[in-house]
Amino acid sequence: PWYKRGPDTLGRDRQDIGRFMEALERVYLPADGDTDEWNDERKKILRMALVNYLLPQFEAETRRDLRDVSTRIGVESAGENLQVMAMEGPYRPSHLLGENRFIVPTGDLPIVGVCSSNDARDGTFLAAVNGRGELSDHVAVP
Repeated sequence: PWYKRGPDTLGRDRQDIGRFMEALERVYLPADGDTDEWNDERKKILRMALVNYLLPQFEAETRRDLRDVSTRIGVESAGENLQVMAMEGPYRPSHLLGENRFIVPTGDLPIVGVCSSNDARDGTFLAAVNGRGELSDHVAVP
């Protein structure tokens, strides 16, 4: 496989560009035939254009598209996970199970308190407390 090859075998000038060259030769080499010297020069120019200009452009566009898609998918996934965590519901300790048959214990769910302000100059604060009510973590959201 390509990922097990050494770094000396990888590189643009060592890539197998045969299929690209075949397609470019069908387009750029004359159909009626020409001298072999001119065709060799044309092939050199096609190879140089492919290796030095087209392949780097393809690589840059592919990297940009992959980065954009991965960012979009990461943000969507984080949003979905945050929505699932936000819709968890209130903390339900196990000692309330006898009072209502619809109460399901949440287990070791950390309790998070939110303090938001109506004033745009003040931030929103989130605080996580443990089972004993002690502050375990906090963050300010501007």
